[in-house]
Amino acid sequence: MLAPVARLDRVGNLASHSPPPSQCAGPVRTSRSFPSGHRQPVGTCRFWGDHTGPNPTDRAKKGCKRHVLTDAQGIPLAVQITPANVHDSRPALPLLDALPPIQGPRGRPRCKPDLFQGDAAYGTPINVQGTRERGITPLLSKPRQPHGSGLGRFRYVVERTHTWFGQNRRLRLCYEKCGRHFQAFHELAAALFCARRAVALQLRF
Repeated sequence: MLAPVARLDRVGNLASHSPPPSQCAGPVRTSRSFPSGHRQPVGTCRFWGDHTGPNPTDRAKKGCKRHVLTDAQGIPLAVQITPANVHDSRPALPLLDALPPIQGPRGRPRCKPDLFQGDAAYGTPINVQGTRERGITPLLSKPRQPHGSGLGRFRYVVERTHTWFGQNRRLRLCYEKCGRHFQAFHELAAALFCARRAVALQLRF
């Protein structure tokens, strides 16, 4: 009643030999989702890529930041995505260099604007000097300058452009694992804004 007969010795006590070892575990099954070619790695630890960073205004949550260069009417001319912890002043000069040639009513296409306006976050000495070296007049507020610079009358066009980008559900929050995809979606949205503006101008005239 205590155990099978095979586990009892001659006296009737339990056998002293150790039980046979358990079978070895089979080969570890690898995940079916793995990075190969154009496929993306799967896993929550890899969801946030290098294009994200801790947001200093949202409890260090990882996120992205959008930098937009627009004309006086708010039409996006260049857009760049950076991690949320990148200062606004760093992408300013690269955005000026990425400005595409714009064809006017006559003459050669223009490759640079006359003025470059921005708030105090862009008014660093490096940006001011770099803007002048490119032959552009800087109208940038100085850091720690009291309010009342007058640039708020023109800043609303950039804020409105950011609202246009936010109306696209795919761009409202960063769900992309690759920064190139998020950048491509922003460039596609900017192209759509320019196309709609061009159609509206043709209908007007």
